Amino acid sequence: MANQVPEALKTASQILWIASQRGRYLTPMQILKLSYISHGWTLGICEMPLFRDDVEAWKYGPVVPEIYHKYKRYGYSPILKTVRRPRDIFAETPLKIINRVTDVYGKYDGLYLSSLTHRPGSPWDITIKRYGEGAAIENNVIMDYYKSFAQENE
Repeated sequence: MANQVPEALKTASQILWIASQRGRYLTPMQILKLSYISHGWTLGICEMPLFRDDVEAWKYGPVVPEIYHKYKRYGYSPILKTVRRPRDIFAETPLKIINRVTDVYGKYDGLYLSSLTHRPGSPWDITIKRYGEGAAIENNVIMDYYKSFAQENE
């Protein structure tokens, strides 16, 4: 168990691989936000988490610490490393959600994605106001937020 890769890092690797297949390279902030958005849409559509790692309310939006620490050395630069295709680690629907999120939101820069994820009334905003910076954002709050978008688009 000690050598097990956190689920959120598997999500980030999947997103990096998808983007690389489309000729795009992503920055750490894009990876952070795309992983969070994929998690949110999976909660909203499937009512199950994409990963069990904590999402925390940091100053500039929701952050999964494991992803942040893995990729922070790249700073604001794109992650240009070769990414191998991840093994089949996701069920069909979550994988479709990750693909769709990467296609729809992956074209935006990290600052824009950050602004999307910490709008008034967002899970980040609710958590910051309720518990303060650094607190874990509860999955039920994320689920309710993304479920409202999913219902709007039905």
